[in-house]
Amino acid sequence: PEALQPARLEGNSAFQRKDYDTALAAYTKAIDLLLNNSTTATSPEDNLTVLYSNRSAAYFSSGDFTTALKDAELAVDAFLPTQENATKSSLAKAHYCCGKALCGLGRYEEAVKAFRSGADVAGTPSSKSELCRELAKAEKWVLESQGTYDFPELWRESRKRPNTKLYDHVDYFGPVEVAQVGNGKGRGLIVTEDMEAGRLLLACKVLKLQIIFRKRTEAS
Repeated sequence: PEALQPARLEGNSAFQRKDYDTALAAYTKAIDLLLNNSTTATSPEDNLTVLYSNRSAAYFSSGDFTTALKDAELAVDAFLPTQENATKSSLAKAHYCCGKALCGLGRYEEAVKAFRSGADVAGTPSSKSELCRELAKAEKWVLESQGTYDFPELWRESRKRPNTKLYDHVDYFGPVEVAQVGNGKGRGLIVTEDMEAGRLLLACKVLKLQIIFRKRTEAS
């Protein structure tokens, strides 16, 4: 039988150098070998939970969050505690991949559940720590996607990293929509329901806007 490990290692190597197409092809080959019972497993990493998780990570890194989620769910479903070469660390990784894909799709509440499930079965302190960090981030994103931002913390963050443009915060869109405004006046942003004074309408690239506001405030 053809050995599984070379295909998996080829996928790992390609993933590390960000050659995701090659990684996907290699992981798919390894999965097919295992599903067709035409391979020999020589490593604890040679199981479907690990391979689906690896392919999920490759899909995620290439921006295909939907397929990444499908593979991550297959990884969770494939886990068999009594199966040879199966470990709880591989199940934790599968839940981690589920959470990352769900975040990519904007499904933050489901991501919280996935990261929490992973943290519950994490086999090492480092794995548990990483899952807990992602869990805390997803919990924050749940609130932000509902319009609840910790503005004092955003301010402190911008003071620490004023030249950094990429922040771990998500957009919020309240009861607003783009629609035709008046006769021949073009399109504009309108609210779709009665609003109380001070209510947040939307937040998009909020940290960048916040930094601009800070600079203008200091200038004045």
